[in-house]
Amino acid sequence: MKNKNILALAVAGVLIVPLTVQAANVEVYGKVRMSANMADNGAAAPAESSTLSVSSNGSRIGFKGSEDLGNGMTALFQAETDYSFDDANTFTARDGYVGIQGSFGKLRAGRLSSAYKMSTASLDVWSDSPGDYNAIIRHDTRANNSIEYRSKTKDGLSFAAAYIASTVDDELPVSAANADQDGISVSATFSQDKITGSLAIENLGQGTGQPDDKGTKIGVSYKLDNITQLNGVYEMIDDGVVDNSTIYISGTRKMNNKYTLKGAFATRDSTSGLSDGATFLAIGVTHQYTRNVEVYALYAQVDNDAGSTLSLQKAMDGNGVPNETASSVSVGINMNFSSM
Repeated sequence: MKNKNILALAVAGVLIVPLTVQAANVEVYGKVRMSANMADNGAAAPAESSTLSVSSNGSRIGFKGSEDLGNGMTALFQAETDYSFDDANTFTARDGYVGIQGSFGKLRAGRLSSAYKMSTASLDVWSDSPGDYNAIIRHDTRANNSIEYRSKTKDGLSFAAAYIASTVDDELPVSAANADQDGISVSATFSQDKITGSLAIENLGQGTGQPDDKGTKIGVSYKLDNITQLNGVYEMIDDGVVDNSTIYISGTRKMNNKYTLKGAFATRDSTSGLSDGATFLAIGVTHQYTRNVEVYALYAQVDNDAGSTLSLQKAMDGNGVPNETASSVSVGINMNFSSM
């Protein structure tokens, strides 16, 4: 019996060791982004809507890994999904891809946050919260069927380019209604010393006979010192109906090793004849408890013109109300975790 037990342990060891080696380059990771919000869409009675809500703010779980192919080449993969901690709509696809990288840069294919979106993502000081700048920055895309190339950084300059094969599900033969829905997304970023700048262009087909949905975005970030940073984003969008430009300005200032003040203001002009302009504000403070745990208190609002229905997407469902201000007072927690 003793010999049988030893044999069983040996067999188990032979099976487990390869699995351990195979899993060595796979990381399980996630971000928890929860907040409690006193949200108000600004509507007048009897349609008034003011409520205490809990939101998940893009909380996510993912797997990513790599495999050394030799000769400086590495195979990559990622599978990431939103996880809604606050309701039953548990999983929603985020970025997922397979790719390869080497001295030439990185090539990926799958569902990807576009080069346009990522060009200014770091300038959103209240990302994944009710103060997220996507309340007013409107052209950011996470696209299916993407093929993307990202260069390595050389002398502070890097660029990315993606072809989006289709914005609808694969279909053969392609129907007339679904034709001409491919797109491109490109960006260039330059960083040197205290300043970083980016330029991005995105052009998405909306179907045969329809005008393309176009976006152009410029981003700038400047570090005044080790405790203060200022950011700016200028975006122009034109989808054949809406033709807006938006200016977003944000900043952070560290008060000490734990507390940071963050603020953002944005204004969007009106399309001729539509009165669809709006202004946006988000201001608050964060407290960094540990490297992986942060809490915050935040006030955010978006003030709509007569033809605008923007809302604070992370704090409330549905559209905002024309000529009214949607707002939220929020307290939240951000937690990161990883198996590595």
